[in-house]
Parts: sequence; structure tokens; C-alpha cells
Amino acid sequence: MVKIAVPNAFSTIYTECGSDKCLMKSITIPGVSGKKISIDELTLGLFSMAATAKGTCWVTAKAGSQTTEIARWSTSSITSVAMSATPAFVGNVGEDVTIEWRLLTSLASVRVKINNLTYSYTTIDGGVVDVPECLVVVECETQEEATAIATSLADQGANVYTRKAN
Repeated sequence: MVKIAVPNAFSTIYTECGSDKCLMKSITIPGVSGKKISIDELTLGLFSMAATAKGTCWVTAKAGSQTTEIARWSTSSITSVAMSATPAFVGNVGEDVTIEWRLLTSLASVRVKINNLTYSYTTIDGGVVDVPECLVVVECETQEEATAIATSLADQGANVYTRKAN
């Protein structure tokens, strides 16, 4: 596994992401012939310059023509909060993977910042990849709500299991 620290801190006063003005950092990991790139871990510190504003940072990974959100964090803390994610994102054989960090504030008069960015990745053989499964439980008020969420997740390629409470 390769772990890379991204130098510098990044900040914004943008409350919207039009024209990609919320893009803080973009890094491309070059593809390797016959190998897939697996994004294993992301870390950063996130904070707001005033507790009245919430900062939101999200990270996407792009492989080929597909872009996937692989992490999202929010905080109103005025001290840097360590955030991490283990997205288990795997790119396509031989293709570059581009990681992008975006940042918004909930209040244009208050700057939010990210610092201490790192990312870890491995290259793996181009055959079948054993991606670890995780379980997410969503409690819904109605069967219709559960069906809508299940359909949305299934449309995005997730394996979905629903059950009614006893």
C-alpha cells in the first residue's frame, strides 16, 4: 500500500459548487498495465472558522468515464477534526484514477478549511477483486420509503436486502 500526504491546507467561502469552484485538490494516480488501482483510505482534518457555519468536504474518484463519491464529512467544529474513510474503490484495469476533494461552507461569511490530507492506494492484479462487504442498516417509517431507498441503491449497483420489522 502506498500512503501519500497532500501538502498545504485548503479553504473556501463558497456555498455552492457551480463551475467547480469548490474543487480544492485533484490528483491523478497513473494507471499500470494489467493492474487495477484500489483507493484504500482517505484522511483529512476539517474545521470551520466559526461554529455558526458547517463545512462539508467530499471526495470523488474517477476511473474511465465513471465518477463515484467515495467519502463525505461535515462539521461545525472550530478545531480541526480528524476524518477518515476506507472506500474500497477499485478502478478499471490499466486506467488512471483521479481523486478530487471538494469543500463548501454553509455560510458565505465564514471560511471552512481542510488540512492534513492523505490518501492510500494499492495496485492489484486485473482479475477478480475481492471487495470487502459492509452492512448498512436504514430504519424507515414506511414500507414505501424502504422500497424507494432500496430501489435507488440497487440502481447504483448495491446489493439490497429489506425486511419488515416483527
